Amino acid sequence: MKPKARTTKISAATRKQPTAKATDSTRSLGGLAVSTIAALVLVVAMVAVFANGNSAPQSAQTIVSVPTSVSNLASVPPPVSTNEPNILPSPTRQVLATPTVHIWPSPYPIQGIIASAMNSTSEVGIGQKSTIDRTVPISQLIWAPTGDKIMYLTKSGDLFWSNTDGSNATLLQHYAEVYDQLDEQMPMTNTLLIRHLGALQPDGTRAASYMDVINFTTGQPPTLQQGPNLPHAPHHLRWWSPTRASGIAHTGEDGGDLLVTVDQNGNLVSEVNVPYMLSGAVRPGGVWLAYATSYQVQNPLDGSSPQAVYLLNLTTGQRLQVTAGGSVGAWSPDGNWFVMSSQAGVAVVSPDGQQWLTLPDPFASSAAVWSPDSKYLAYATVQDLSSDGETISGWQGAVHIVNIPARKVSNLSDGSMRKLAPQGAALMWQPKWSRTSSLLSFLSFNPECPSECSQLTPAIFIMSPTQ
Repeated sequence: MKPKARTTKISAATRKQPTAKATDSTRSLGGLAVSTIAALVLVVAMVAVFANGNSAPQSAQTIVSVPTSVSNLASVPPPVSTNEPNILPSPTRQVLATPTVHIWPSPYPIQGIIASAMNSTSEVGIGQKSTIDRTVPISQLIWAPTGDKIMYLTKSGDLFWSNTDGSNATLLQHYAEVYDQLDEQMPMTNTLLIRHLGALQPDGTRAASYMDVINFTTGQPPTLQQGPNLPHAPHHLRWWSPTRASGIAHTGEDGGDLLVTVDQNGNLVSEVNVPYMLSGAVRPGGVWLAYATSYQVQNPLDGSSPQAVYLLNLTTGQRLQVTAGGSVGAWSPDGNWFVMSSQAGVAVVSPDGQQWLTLPDPFASSAAVWSPDSKYLAYATVQDLSSDGETISGWQGAVHIVNIPARKVSNLSDGSMRKLAPQGAALMWQPKWSRTSSLLSFLSFNPECPSECSQLTPAIFIMSPTQ
């Protein structure tokens, strides 16, 4: 029997709509004085509701501020120094009980968007430095913040720390489930936080979840400690200050999506209700959140567009609509750009939402990863080849590096990045940058489990970008 081409379906999640319950209570109140008292009680109640975390929508004429735009778009400023960080206050909005839906101000559409396409080039290549073979397929890979080691998670759930050539592998933790533990966090210090979901219980619920706190010291094994229990452990965690990282938690309730912020020890700092947030990231400094709403929602309770990209000021509540549809990736470490997909394709967007640099690749991904110096993006794609739409005849991969200052995109593989291995042609995917921005790591692509693990030989590529 011939293998059939894989078809990826995105199923709209069924969200439970809360049912409004009304209880009628009839009383006979006679006289003008009683009517006056009832009216005063109603006014006081309305004022209290209005003051509970909501503010009046702003019109186009009363916008207080927008994110600071890049003054010189021809070059990228150096990354923010972490030697003496200027830590801004964390968002201090009240933690809202789920499924209470927070009503943010009506968004102000961004005007005067300037979109320009980047040029395709082949000026950048990559040279292979080393490969790593493993006896168990690898699911995820990330560089240690110290830059001299790597961490990888096997398909069976074992988290290892090793040298960059794979030697001296040390088991740090075992996870009963493999999910997105090693997402790129872009750490600003030598600490990583890994979500540890609580074990599934017989009744379908989970035990308490928490963050594994891993601290690294150059030349020494890392230490791993269990953080405190969290009511909603976030995923897609990214650091926006040396002591603060934020991610997303989905409560399962309609509109109950949360922006969860934790400190460097895994302690909960705040939970901010951002209804229908599907993807998003906080800009370095902690003030602005770029996020996309879920396309699965047809009648959102907070009046948002069913699918849109927004910029939200977490301090003032001001909200700007960048575009309809799409998703949001990461902010650059210097805070000058964020990655966004839209109906026009994938673009790198300035913090005021007005400058778009679109990528000339229809298969580009908003999951592209930033180099620590903010100058480059890297992404890899793997596609199955089929002439009839049913039988897979092969696989094709491509690796791209985006040069932000030069406004150029290099295709490092011209559609056929293959490395010979005993098990066949291995394609590279899941790129991750070293802390020095000088090396790129990739997992090999395993056609037998393309969404789960690498091939055994080689499992990991360490590459060096070359001009």
